[in-house]
Amino acid sequence: MKTFKYYIYTTLLATVFSCTYDFPEKEESTSGGADFTKYVSVGNSLTAGFMDGALYDRGQANSFTSILAGQMKLVGGGDFNQPDINSPAGFFRFAPDGQTPLGRLILQSPGGVCGPSPSPIVPGNLPQPFSGDLSQLNNFGVPGLTLGTALLPQTGGPANGNPYYNPYYARFAS
Repeated sequence: MKTFKYYIYTTLLATVFSCTYDFPEKEESTSGGADFTKYVSVGNSLTAGFMDGALYDRGQANSFTSILAGQMKLVGGGDFNQPDINSPAGFFRFAPDGQTPLGRLILQSPGGVCGPSPSPIVPGNLPQPFSGDLSQLNNFGVPGLTLGTALLPQTGGPANGNPYYNPYYARFAS
């Protein structure tokens, strides 16, 4: 019983005479000596915002380049323009029939032993040409593009039998 009382008194004393925590003051963000007025990103699917197996609106809005541009804007950065796909379903690939575009992948309810499995949204949306001002773009991320194919003019089209064709690149290629 003496040991129990000792622990109770020690706990009470420690609680009464314990330290207080002083929260650090919030520092103001600055750009330091960097100039963030112009930010251009070049890359592949990660740069473009390819997510859930497709390029679609929410994926582009949550791309790391878009997040970085938002942080840079807080310290004087300029506008960040990316070639928005304007599709909530996005484009994944064509269905086995070769005609129906499939959208981003979503988890469906459990259908088997392994639980939910990813299934595409049907129908998806074919990538349409970018309708904005091409000279104002800052994000040149293209899913599936490699340096070798970026140097080939066939990457932009036409699609008929062209092994280098990339529909994401063709959207805003000049």
